[in-house]
Amino acid sequence: QAAAIAGNMAWEGGGRADLVTPGDNARNSPNSPHSIGIGQWNDRAPALIEFARSQGIDIPTGDLRNVNYARDVIRRIPMQTQLAFAWNEMQGPEGRSLDAIRAAPDVRSATAGAIGYHRPAGWTSANPVAGHGFQGRLALANQILNAGPGEGQAASSRRDEEMADMLVGQAPSSRYARLPVERRRVLAR
Repeated sequence: QAAAIAGNMAWEGGGRADLVTPGDNARNSPNSPHSIGIGQWNDRAPALIEFARSQGIDIPTGDLRNVNYARDVIRRIPMQTQLAFAWNEMQGPEGRSLDAIRAAPDVRSATAGAIGYHRPAGWTSANPVAGHGFQGRLALANQILNAGPGEGQAASSRRDEEMADMLVGQAPSSRYARLPVERRRVLAR
C-alpha cells in the first residue's frame, strides 16, 4: 500500500516538493492551470494553499494563473505539509482512493487505487489502469516495494520511501502506524 502511494507520488512529482509544471491542466483548471508540488495539484491547489495556511505557513495572496506566483507558493510549502494535505484529503473528499488502496490485495491493485487520488488523463473509476502513466507508476511502486533495506539505494528511492512512510504513517488508527519505525521503513520499501 505504501509503495503504491509512493510510486504514484514519485510519478507525479518526481520526488520534488517544489516542482511546477506550467500549463499542465489549463483546459480543465483555468484558474489554477499549473500543476504544483509532489502531488502535482492543479484544480486542488487552492485547497493545498488553504491547508498550508491553516498549518501556519505564510503564503501571500496572488493569482494561481501566474506561473511565478505558483512557483513562489510551492517553494513555501514543505514536503511534509504537502503529504499531510494528501493524507487529509484521503481522510475526506478523496476517501474513495484510500479505501481502494486499503482493500487492495496486491501492489497492482493498490497502485490502481492510488492513481485515483491523482485522476490523470484517461483515468476513470471503472478503468483506473487507463490513467496516464499507470505502467510507470506501477513500475515505481514495484521498484520501491522490491528495493528492500540495504546500502546503495538511489536517493530518489529513499525519498519515495520516506514519502510513503510519512503519508501512510500519519494514520494513527492504522496497523501500519502502530508498527515500529524500522518495520514501517521495511514495508515502505
